Amino acid sequence: MDNFETAVERSGKDIGYIVAFSFTEGAYEEAARAKAAGKATIVLVKVSDLLEAADGLTRPSMPQAPARRPTPELIRLLSASQRAISDQPLPPPRPKDARPSIQQLVESDQAPVG
Repeated sequence: MDNFETAVERSGKDIGYIVAFSFTEGAYEEAARAKAAGKATIVLVKVSDLLEAADGLTRPSMPQAPARRPTPELIRLLSASQRAISDQPLPPPRPKDARPSIQQLVESDQAPVG
């Protein structure tokens, strides 16, 4: 956590995100300590929360169980990553003769692994 906090500060940012499957109580305490000290804000994002929020933003019409509202920091993270993706041009498509045939795809799926 200390190394990440230092990296965020060196980059000149005021907020940094750590994404993981889970966090210890100590991680939450360290993130709160950094914020209370007036240093960089460290936002701890669970993968499950990220996926839940992304589904809610990208598929708002899908019926789903009542979900927790994403935090403002999580919405900011998702919005920033969406802008970064949409700002990049798509690569040119491969020529048709460079694409595998249906038969080649089927054969590659049936090939033994190992």
